[in-house]
This record gives sequence, C-alpha cells and structure tokens, in this order.
Amino acid sequence: MGDVTLLCPGCGKNIVVSEFVRAEAVLCKACGASVPVPRAALEAAKSTTVKPKLGTKLAASATPVQQAVETPAPPLKLPRSKRRRSRPHTAWERFGCWVAFAGLTALFYALRHRVPLSPEQVSWLLQGGIFGILFFHVVIVLHAFGDDAFQGVLCALIPGYSFYYLFTLADAFYLRALVAALLIVFGWDAARAAGRLASTVYRQTTNWINTAGLLSADRKMPK
Repeated sequence: MGDVTLLCPGCGKNIVVSEFVRAEAVLCKACGASVPVPRAALEAAKSTTVKPKLGTKLAASATPVQQAVETPAPPLKLPRSKRRRSRPHTAWERFGCWVAFAGLTALFYALRHRVPLSPEQVSWLLQGGIFGILFFHVVIVLHAFGDDAFQGVLCALIPGYSFYYLFTLADAFYLRALVAALLIVFGWDAARAAGRLASTVYRQTTNWINTAGLLSADRKMPK
C-alpha cells in the first residue's frame, strides 16, 4: 500500500495519508488546520504501487503447504524380497534345463539298467544315487535358508518339502534338472532304503524300551 505525505500549511508538520483516502481535505492533528488532499498525488501513489494478483498471493501463501504435500518423500528402502522366480524367463534357459534333465536322466538310467555291472557295482551305484539325493536335499535346505528362513525351516523339518520347494518356488533350474533325474532313476531305491531304515530304527527303539522296562522291573523286585 502506498502512502502520500502532505505538508500542513499551518504548523509545517508532515501528515501521512493513505492513497485510498476519499476526503478532499484532512485535519492536522497538531494544529487542527485543514490540509487539502491533491488528487494528482493520490493517483501517482496508486500507479506506483504494485498490487499482487489474487492468484499470486494465494499461491505464495500456499507455497509451504504445497511443498509439504507435493514434495515426494525419499523412497523408503525396504528389504528386498527374497522370493525368486520359479520359472525360467528366456527360451534358452528353458531349453538348457530340458536338455540337462534329459541328458542326466538318460545317463543315470543307462548306468542303472543298461550297463552290465556286477552286484557289488550295482550296490555301490544305488548307494551313490541315494546319498546323492540326500546330499542335494541338504543343498536345497541351505538354498531355501538363503532365500527365506521360514522356507528353510519347512524344508528341514517336513519330509519331502525340500523337493516341493525346489520344483515350485526356487530358481535353481539346473539343480532342479539334476535332482529330477536322480529322483526318476533312484527315487524308488531311496524310498525303499528310507523304509528299511525307519523299520530298523522302530524295531531298535521298541527293543530298547522293552529292555529298559524289564531292567526297571527287575530292580524293583525284592531279592
């Protein structure tokens, strides 16, 4: 807002009036004299006053709020999801997995059923296939722990879950081909060996419990 300074003719003091004053004259507060207000001075003061536009004023007043609302916050760095893709994306990956699976299956099948081996060699071959399945079970469990601790616990505690994880959730495609070939050729042998081992453990545990019970009963009998 522009102000106009007038000179009182009676006392000589300066009188400051607004550019928007409508009166033809104002009274001096010091001497009470009437001081005329020249219209030309008021118009000059109005022309030199820069009035901000309403939109500019609103924009200026809203700048802090607008900045607070529109300024994007820095991206929050969340831990990267460890769950991986379960299928190869490219045709070469798919082709390589199928070639590896077919070649390994043919090789293991030929060693198991086509190559003439002595009974001792067959036994060694079966043991190698079974221990290979167990070894890769441990590898899958470690791989699952590397991806997700919960999946690793499931693979370690639930029988067979490690293979489910490998074929449905993991991205180790060539490991998947190798384990699939081993399971096709030596899976039944491994299942039979696991059954025999479970039966042996069950019998030994039952015998130990019965023996411990008989020894406890003998100790309680009076001599």
